[in-house]
Amino acid sequence: MKKLLGMTLALAMFVPAGANAELLKNFKLSGKIELQGTASRNVRDFQTGNSGDGAVSGQDRIGDMQTRVLVTGDWDVLDDVHARVTLRKNDRVWGNDSQRLNDGAGNTGILNSFRVDESYIKIDKLGGHVDTTLGRQFFGEEGDVIAYYGPKTNLYGMLVDSIDAARFDMSGENWTATAFTGKPTANGAALGTAASGQQDVRALILGCKGHENVQGKVYLWNRATHLSATALGGNPSTAGNGAKNDNLYIVGVKATVKAGPAWIRGEFDKNFGENRQTETATQAGDSRYSGWAALLNAGVKIDVGSLGMITPWGEFGYGTGNRDSKSNQNTGFTSINSDYRPGSLYGRFAANTGTAFFADSIGTAVTGAGQGLSNRVVKGVGVKMVPTNLNKLTVAASAWDFSFENTGRKTSGVATAQPAIGGNGNRHIGTELDLELAWQHSENVLVKIGAARFNAGGWIKESQKIANATRGNNPAYLLTSDVSVKF
Repeated sequence: MKKLLGMTLALAMFVPAGANAELLKNFKLSGKIELQGTASRNVRDFQTGNSGDGAVSGQDRIGDMQTRVLVTGDWDVLDDVHARVTLRKNDRVWGNDSQRLNDGAGNTGILNSFRVDESYIKIDKLGGHVDTTLGRQFFGEEGDVIAYYGPKTNLYGMLVDSIDAARFDMSGENWTATAFTGKPTANGAALGTAASGQQDVRALILGCKGHENVQGKVYLWNRATHLSATALGGNPSTAGNGAKNDNLYIVGVKATVKAGPAWIRGEFDKNFGENRQTETATQAGDSRYSGWAALLNAGVKIDVGSLGMITPWGEFGYGTGNRDSKSNQNTGFTSINSDYRPGSLYGRFAANTGTAFFADSIGTAVTGAGQGLSNRVVKGVGVKMVPTNLNKLTVAASAWDFSFENTGRKTSGVATAQPAIGGNGNRHIGTELDLELAWQHSENVLVKIGAARFNAGGWIKESQKIANATRGNNPAYLLTSDVSVKF
């Protein structure tokens, strides 16, 4: 479908307006141009100077600017059927050579740099009640603990993902309902092939609306991972992961309560289902998902007259870790496609498809970021201020503290019957201080600059000793300059 709609959009752009008037009825073009500037030091290795261990350390310095362009075309196929195609190009890093249209081999030219991230049709009121969206699409809200598919904001590398899905929406005066089933991108298999590791993602989300001060949702998510290493129905063993599905279920609730200028948001999520994998000396092949997570955020907007509007806030997140990987319980909280990335530095360098992310060069098996609330304790406080005489400016300052909920047995090596997380039993990842200035130039133009410092905690220090005995532990620094232009 994405190829058909993409070809239709491309054809319409080159056909005279009179000829394509009905082909692209009520056509609308929108999009966003984003520039991400990143200058950092020590984010990957927490080491400033060269050490005496013979390794080339102290060279963890990043300084680059990346451009991402998203262009969306919306039009009516019929009066009650609508189409959308979103094209993306975000491989442009400043300072590289200009790109040619085509390199002759057909694999590195600019024409091969575009991606189709959305390509769907939407049918109004199918069966009289259900809005139905079919095809590749974005889904969810940025920052969601469980799952979000779409353009990532403030993520180094500017990753975008999507999902091929069927979505069904219904609503009443005080309620909404969404049913959803699909396959994440880069997850497909050839027709007639039962590929091991292929995943299906499903969700049922019920929400309430129409209440000014109270909003909430309850939801059930399922991720089925199809396994086919052995005969159909085979159990996991040391020979493979078997052929019974790995079934992760997440049931949860989130709510927001407002009282005048104050608010409080809460979320609780619980894992269920069968966790199946290859049996090894340190992990069971067949266990049950049983982790859980909670997130709480609260704040208040205070009008201080001539100074402007001040908004202090606080946040606390908790996600369980897996305490014994040889038991029949996986107690670590497991999400599906989390986008929870708190902190300017910690969140910007979450694990992604690029080559640089938080603490990836200190030789430990598990990085500090990129896991959402899985095995994490996150604490944050901050304040935002909009000055009265400069109401286009927002000044924000925050402080964060990050820890693992559990790191297994206190040992430097792989612990038998325990998860291997490193840190010699120390759970504290570190603390972060952030400052950001945002200028809303106009409704569609936003410019932001920021600075952050991350001080290594005991987990980083101990992990550094284990992997690189002679290296120090220096703070990590970050400067950012981001621009967003909507059209």
